[in-house]
Amino acid sequence: MVTPTNSNSDAASLSVKRELLVAAPTKKTHQPSVKPMHIGTKVTPHNLCALNWQAKGHQREPASAFALYWNNLSASIKEEYK
Repeated sequence: MVTPTNSNSDAASLSVKRELLVAAPTKKTHQPSVKPMHIGTKVTPHNLCALNWQAKGHQREPASAFALYWNNLSASIKEEYK
């Protein structure tokens, strides 16, 4: 014997299942580096500034600290390294 089902509860159940199956993708966030900075071998304004920055006592600072420093430099100071 077949028992009648409530179509509203079936629709709600289907809606919940659909939400669970189509979960929002998790966004991976970039973790800042904690390793000491490694300077490349090319002669670029970025690398020259990094050498100068390390010479001023930042040998153990991570690359993320230098990136913050570099991004906050004014354009005129960056021009000096060209």
